Amino acid sequence: MPYVTLDLDTCTVCQNCLRLCPMGVFAERGGVIAVVESNQCIICRACEATCLSSSIVVEDEQGPREAENVHNKRFFTSRH
Repeated sequence: MPYVTLDLDTCTVCQNCLRLCPMGVFAERGGVIAVVESNQCIICRACEATCLSSSIVVEDEQGPREAENVHNKRFFTSRH
C-alpha cells in the first residue's frame, strides 16, 4: 500500500497537489493541505513532481504512522 507524507512545516498550500492528483488523495482542511485518501494513491508521483516546496513524499510501502513531530518538523500522514 502506498504511503504519502506531507511536511506541514514546508507546505505553502499552493494546492498543486489538489489540482493534479487524479485520485483525490489530498484535501484542504482548515487552511492546510491534508492527506485524506492515501489508500487511493496509484504512485504516479504527480504530487511530488509539482510540489513547489518538495513537501510531499510518496513511498511504495512503509509501516503506518500517525501525524508526528520528527526532528522538530510536523508531518501529516494518512493511516489506512
